[in-house]
Amino acid sequence: MTIKNRFVRSATWAGMAGDDGSCTPKLVELIVKLAEGGVDLIITGHAYVSKRGQVKKPNHGCENSSEEKFYLSQAQQNTKQ
Repeated sequence: MTIKNRFVRSATWAGMAGDDGSCTPKLVELIVKLAEGGVDLIITGHAYVSKRGQVKKPNHGCENSSEEKFYLSQAQQNTKQ
């Protein structure tokens, strides 16, 4: 992987997901602002892939295909900019 700079946002818990683990507009806005501000590598915090892995609410996850498609579309949309 090659990145433009050394600005890294390490894994932190933002607490901005929906109670069901869904990605909210507020969470997307945070990630976009970090990227627009020059952070080249953004490492997500704890995200679960099974509901049993949701430590507490609002913890984001990717346990179903609709969430997976959403995360993929956001990544594709924002890397084209």
